Amino acid sequence: MTDITTLSSEAFSGLSSLQYLYLYNNRISTLPSGIFSGLNSLTKLQLQNNEITALPSAIFSGLNSLTNLRLDRNEITALLKLDNLPQLTSLNLNYNCITALQDGVFERLTKLSTLYLQNTCIENISPSSFRGLTNLRYLYLSNNINLKMLPTTLFDEVGNVTTLQLQYNALTSLASNQFSRLSRLTQLDLHNNDITTLSPGAFNDLSSLLYLYLYNNKISTLPSGIFSGLNSLTRLHLYNNDITTMSPDAFNGLSSLQYLYLYNNEISTLPSGIFSGLDSLTDLRLERNEIKALLKLDNLPQLTYLNLNYNCITSLQDGVFERLTKLRTLHLQNTCIENISPSAFRGLTNLRYLYLNNNKLSALSIAVFDDMKTEAYINLYLHDNPWACDCRLRGLRQWVEDNRETININLYGFTCQTPQTYAGLDFMDISEENMTCTSPEFSELIRWIEVDEGNTVALICDATGVPEPNVSWITPNGDIVNKSSNSNDTTVEFGDLALNNQGTIVIVRSQMKHSGLYACIAVNLLGDAACITHLRIVQKVTSSTLYSTTAMDHNATIPITNAKSISEHKSTVGIATGTFFGGLFLGVGVIMMIFMIVVIRKRTSAEGNCREQTSNLTFRFSDLKDTFKSRHDGVKGNDSIVDLNTTVMKNEGADATNREEIPDRYVKPPEISDQLSQKQIYEMQMQLKRMIHHTPLSHLTPGLLNMCMKPLQEIRTGKTSQFLRCLDGIVNNL
Repeated sequence: MTDITTLSSEAFSGLSSLQYLYLYNNRISTLPSGIFSGLNSLTKLQLQNNEITALPSAIFSGLNSLTNLRLDRNEITALLKLDNLPQLTSLNLNYNCITALQDGVFERLTKLSTLYLQNTCIENISPSSFRGLTNLRYLYLSNNINLKMLPTTLFDEVGNVTTLQLQYNALTSLASNQFSRLSRLTQLDLHNNDITTLSPGAFNDLSSLLYLYLYNNKISTLPSGIFSGLNSLTRLHLYNNDITTMSPDAFNGLSSLQYLYLYNNEISTLPSGIFSGLDSLTDLRLERNEIKALLKLDNLPQLTYLNLNYNCITSLQDGVFERLTKLRTLHLQNTCIENISPSAFRGLTNLRYLYLNNNKLSALSIAVFDDMKTEAYINLYLHDNPWACDCRLRGLRQWVEDNRETININLYGFTCQTPQTYAGLDFMDISEENMTCTSPEFSELIRWIEVDEGNTVALICDATGVPEPNVSWITPNGDIVNKSSNSNDTTVEFGDLALNNQGTIVIVRSQMKHSGLYACIAVNLLGDAACITHLRIVQKVTSSTLYSTTAMDHNATIPITNAKSISEHKSTVGIATGTFFGGLFLGVGVIMMIFMIVVIRKRTSAEGNCREQTSNLTFRFSDLKDTFKSRHDGVKGNDSIVDLNTTVMKNEGADATNREEIPDRYVKPPEISDQLSQKQIYEMQMQLKRMIHHTPLSHLTPGLLNMCMKPLQEIRTGKTSQFLRCLDGIVNNL
């Protein structure tokens, strides 16, 4: 840099043989007329990085040998029609501030092959600005941040262009046939614009196009056949858009496509057949979308790399990848996966890198690896999952041990989360024999809760088992309440009820309509278990007490406070009533002993006597209720009691299609609250509860809950009425 500010018009006179003139990095602001006269041999003129504001008319006249002209990084604000420069092949006008291009401004530059107009403040381009540039090969129009539209016929006379750069402008749409005259175009850069719409036919007749870059726009939809005719296209970059919808034939005709990048969009569904015909595709990137389900992918015979990271695909179905026979790398990390079907990776005989880390996997069958060639080196990433180191992972533990030489597993972070005794331990530190499972169990099978109307009540489902059981509730009206497996909420609302993540139902302001039977169902791979809670809402008197059968050390969200003993709450009965109940309880005690002897004796009999055992048990409870009621004003208790044995046995033999029919003998139990006081009813319930609690579970279960286990299976098909009627029969007979 020599800090030249002015030049004389005769500064270069007599230099007819001069070929290269470098005047860049000075402070030249004006060019005198005739300064370049006589430079007939000049081929390269470099004037970049000066302070030139205007180009005088005919300033370059006579430079018939000039091939390269650089005027970039000046302060030119307007561009008049350039002189006839018959040999000029490269013109650089970058980093000026030419806001508009007029018609025919370059038409006398007939041999121009490269035109730079980047960062030039262009806002408007006339339709015929590039008229006459029949030899143009490279056109750079990027980084003109105020350029919002292109005339439809702008490129009609530059049919030999092979590279067109339009990135970092403010284009909002592409018109139909916008580039149809560019039959030799191989690279089209449209990334980092504001394009929202791709008009049908926008890429018509671009049969030579190899690279199409549309990333970092605002495209929301890929219309049908939008890329049809791009038979030579090898790269299509559509990432960082707002794509939500793709027509099933959006990629039709892209038989040469090798790289398809669709990551960081809002795609939730992959239409069936969306990738059909992409026979040359090797790399497919779909990470950071909102894909929730993955159907069997199309036949992609050359695909070697597939990335599905950061979606929410909760499960992988059998054979979903089986047509990707050359796949070597599969990314599935951070994808919300909870379940992988045994044959999900069927057909992936060439897989070498499998990323399953950072998901929600607790178990994994070794069958998923059956088609992987263990004689070849496999890199397997399973860390940062909530692994349950129980019987379900025994096979995986042995498989890893047997294939240590050919399988590389990242053991860092490959730790157990459950059972609690193994939490935080490395997976490989747990021996196979210590990976065990147990079926669901409840500490109590029947519970009673009574609460004053308006108070909060918590119904706790404290099932234990390995693996941890899935918990569902059946409400008195037959609704099935459970927590969605992919929900991260700590509490889920179901009308008046709230279910927290410990499986506890919370009713904040209890009402009379909430009374009834609530069944908690716990299920794991070893079986089912049920616990019945009988909730009774008492019409409000004056109380703020919350009753629960279980202390809140089960992590329930509602604390139990101001608890009062049942005897304090119900201790106002007179001496005469107390004498009566003393006799009653003596009778109940005798009946209880008879009941236990009968049940224990029947428990040792063969399976064929199970029904007789049930009959005896039901009779004893019915007899107790009848005896109790007959002692009070002649109230009869047998007339309206459901015949539980007949009802249950009838339904056990009934056809599955008739399970929803209500038996004729099922009638509503009598309303005895009009004849008996609340205290009397409550004392009867408490006596029965004490009886049940002192009965061995092994005797109680066959006599009560097991009668409802067959109807319990109907729950999985959404049918709950038969199960509820069975439970109603049990409690009504109590």
